[in-house]
Amino acid sequence: MVAAARAVWPGILSAKVRMGPDDDYGRFLDFCASIAGAGLDFITVHPRTDDQRFRRKPRHDFTLRLASDLSIPVVANGDIVDAESVARILDGRRKEAAGSPCGGSGAPGAVMIGREAVRRPWIFRLLRTELQGASPCPPVDRLAIGLRFIDLAESTLPAAWSLETSRRFFSYFCETLSFAHHIKYRLMNSPSLEVMRTNLAAYFGEVPGDRIVRPGDRIIDPE
Repeated sequence: MVAAARAVWPGILSAKVRMGPDDDYGRFLDFCASIAGAGLDFITVHPRTDDQRFRRKPRHDFTLRLASDLSIPVVANGDIVDAESVARILDGRRKEAAGSPCGGSGAPGAVMIGREAVRRPWIFRLLRTELQGASPCPPVDRLAIGLRFIDLAESTLPAAWSLETSRRFFSYFCETLSFAHHIKYRLMNSPSLEVMRTNLAAYFGEVPGDRIVRPGDRIIDPE
């Protein structure tokens, strides 16, 4: 599949992979090397097995080993939720690179943030503040963010997709609210985007303490 895509696409080509059915590093390395050799520019690694989904800790030791063993850049993904978890991978990559005789870079080229970017869309500003000394992130209005997402879904997606996409967004975005199950049920069962807007605004009217959040508040993965 990668070779076929490369044959018709001259631009940047990447793939995102999991570990597969087990934690056999040799098998995983062989697979990643084969698709890298077929024409990838970089590869993103979520180091959990297929059946683990988001359970257990990701094997970022595998990510670091791949960064040393592959000839293309490796992007780390999985449970990257704050500056501490980013720094942990960066510290680990430096140690791995220092003692690695392999041909790769010895360091993940970047990190990919998935679910946490939906729970806290301001996380990128927060990371720039904590890791690069950027200006502090101001308090965040969760209602404004939620309404903005609905507006963007409505204006940029086909009508058949906008409601379902908004439901998927709020299934994660609401996880850190005080009454997450309550508001998620209301939003998941909203029959239209307009009703979804009304239900979201009503929640923050009922629970005003949830509306404004300090970006530095630590959020724990509910799983």
